[in-house]
Amino acid sequence: MINLLLYGFRVAPGYLVAALACAVAGSLTGTALLFLTGRVIGSDPELGSFALPALLLVVAFLVSSALPLVEEHLKAGLEATAKVAVEYARVEPFVRPRGIAHLDDPEVHNLHTASGGVGWTSISFALSAQVGMVATHLSLAGAAVLVGTILGWWYAVLLCVATLAVEAWLARERRVESGIWAGDTEGQRRSEYVFDLAMSRSAKELRVFGLASWLTNSYAALWNAIMAPVWAGRRRTTLVTTAAFVGYLGVLLWGLVASIRAGTAGGLSLTQVGTVIPALLAVPATLGAALMWNSGLGSGQTGRQALRALRELSARVGEPSPRDGRPPSWGDQLEVVFEDVGFRYPGQSRDVLSGLSLRIAPRERLALVGVNGAGKSTLVKLLAGVYQPTSGRVLVNGTDLATLNEAALARWQARVTAITQDFACLPMTAAENVLLGKGDRDIWSAAHRSGAAGFVGELPRGWETVLSAEFDGGVDLSAGQWQRLALARALVAVEGGAGLLVLDEPAAALDVRAEADLVDRYLEHTEGVSSLVISHRFSVVRPADRIVVLADGRIAESGTHDELMAAGGRYAAMFTLQADRYTRTEEGR
Repeated sequence: MINLLLYGFRVAPGYLVAALACAVAGSLTGTALLFLTGRVIGSDPELGSFALPALLLVVAFLVSSALPLVEEHLKAGLEATAKVAVEYARVEPFVRPRGIAHLDDPEVHNLHTASGGVGWTSISFALSAQVGMVATHLSLAGAAVLVGTILGWWYAVLLCVATLAVEAWLARERRVESGIWAGDTEGQRRSEYVFDLAMSRSAKELRVFGLASWLTNSYAALWNAIMAPVWAGRRRTTLVTTAAFVGYLGVLLWGLVASIRAGTAGGLSLTQVGTVIPALLAVPATLGAALMWNSGLGSGQTGRQALRALRELSARVGEPSPRDGRPPSWGDQLEVVFEDVGFRYPGQSRDVLSGLSLRIAPRERLALVGVNGAGKSTLVKLLAGVYQPTSGRVLVNGTDLATLNEAALARWQARVTAITQDFACLPMTAAENVLLGKGDRDIWSAAHRSGAAGFVGELPRGWETVLSAEFDGGVDLSAGQWQRLALARALVAVEGGAGLLVLDEPAAALDVRAEADLVDRYLEHTEGVSSLVISHRFSVVRPADRIVVLADGRIAESGTHDELMAAGGRYAAMFTLQADRYTRTEEGR
């Protein structure tokens, strides 16, 4: 509880202090209401002892009725403020680093699930629940004081111990279940993956293949596997839980029976009976409130567990690099050099790149070809600085990218613009897809040069049209239209100062002529900056200033198209094979 309250005081001090003060006032008022009820019941209107207790009872009733409303309002503000802080803390470790190596770490994703990826693990709700627990325990203490003054302090202590013991037992059960749940974040991720398959863009294909039942059964099987240990634990403790409730009920019944018998025999006055019986009946209500606050979303255990995972998540990703030094001035012309670069993905046993050396000269239009899995996309990730080489260096105008701090690396990445095979298709407006938060720029010029102006002008709301039919008034674009928007995005980046452009098979889904047209258009409108074109279609890269062949993790060949064809090596063999295939395809039409 203390850690959660300290976290709440850090992120929402005003709401937390006010909610706690309101909870304390509400508990004291509730105790006063029980006390005054007995006084009113035992007063004699004819003796003039009725008016004042009755008036105070009405006041206490009004206050005790109003305070919960105020408390709920304050707790709602506390939850909302804390939720914003929690969501920021969940997302920030993922987007903070300029690199993406942490996204390959399964433990990072497991911690993300534990820290809020599932609905019931809510720090914000658990924080609000702690305020409710404070009020509940204060109400229990107030009721126990009233009971103790009438039936004896030994019984008041026994009643409190029994109530807290049952609460502690059930809280233990919640902790065990939460521990089992948190220990299988991998299973939760798998079940969510299956669920997302049925709801994502693959939904049509999955239904065409008749996989709906398979998905449903897979999801149910994964979910049952996750919950099976939880259900087994509940079955093991059913008898103990039942016995605890029976014993607790016996303690309460003793007090009620003793009060009634003492009142009948004259051992207790009417005022005392009118006080102790409502107080006894209020005690199980505090247990019920505690169970509500200490279960599901309000569980202090799940909240503490999520808070701990949240901190571990940030620590796992790490703080921004402390590397400092004067940030480099890149200048207008960029020279990129891969110097004996090797790279291996985390957890893998094979190097993707090994001893690779390559130079991209200023304003050079360089093409990179190679078979699938040769490491072409990995090279682009190293070039952009989102991965660091396992060995060797990537130099930009003589500066090693691995020595840059976060701010300098961000400036370098702003100089690189890329259109990749899986480029971003955001369910946002057409303008936002092109500008990507880069402010107010002339996007019509880029749209005309990319070929996007025609269809953008026909959209229902032009640039303000949301590009997703999932939203009201939104539309879906074709693959070719998305690619032209991506080209417009690259052109806007060039106008904003980008000096290195990467075309990583962005039109692989198109036919060879459409892809060649897109590449030609791209190179035509980006003349004067360095370009790296990657494609598995050799005819597309033919106009490049230089072509390099990537094989076995290193550069196998380098030269112009004519030079490589004359050499009769890998490039010539693959170009000839591909050309023969396209020729046979055309002849068969």
